[in-house]
Amino acid sequence: MRVLLSTIASLALSAKVSAFGLLAPSSGGGGDGDGDVELDYETQWGVDDSYTTTATGLQYKDEVVGTGDSSPEDGGTIELHYSFWFDDFSDEECRETGKKYFSTRGPSNPKSTPMSFQLGETQILEGWSEGMKTMKAGGKRILIIPPELAYGDAGIPQKNNVFPAIPGGSYLRFEIELVKVDNSAFTKFRQWLPKPSSILE
Repeated sequence: MRVLLSTIASLALSAKVSAFGLLAPSSGGGGDGDGDVELDYETQWGVDDSYTTTATGLQYKDEVVGTGDSSPEDGGTIELHYSFWFDDFSDEECRETGKKYFSTRGPSNPKSTPMSFQLGETQILEGWSEGMKTMKAGGKRILIIPPELAYGDAGIPQKNNVFPAIPGGSYLRFEIELVKVDNSAFTKFRQWLPKPSSILE
């Protein structure tokens, strides 16, 4: 009887500790036999030989090749739709895609309007900038951005209880649709014009 009570108490303690995530998952048999497999970005995102890898480690694949006249240049303005995820596959809902951070076609952008900004004037991720430099208007491209071209070892904290924290060392997956490219002389000249606030200072 004493042995039985001791066994029950031990099992109850084990269950409580496991519920708080203090015990490592068992690698033994039972269940469906799959065990707990660490999911990696290459497998989950289907990164294979169809992707081009640049000298910096950026990987990309064109889903649609753009037919515009020119690629984005420093000082030029671009309009684009984009979504991006990072390599957190821990939840069931993000097991295949990773955790979504933002999308111009998501709830954070109710009107689903393309984002517009001037290259060289707006600070964006190095890997994102590199990945767009060889696109043309109308193009759709997937980027796989390594940590050193994204948020590095530091990552970024959660913002406004809307955007999740991105841990250090995370890989990012961008889906980009380049809507418009404007490399006109006037557009480039605008980056040298003083802002109204600087005139008043």
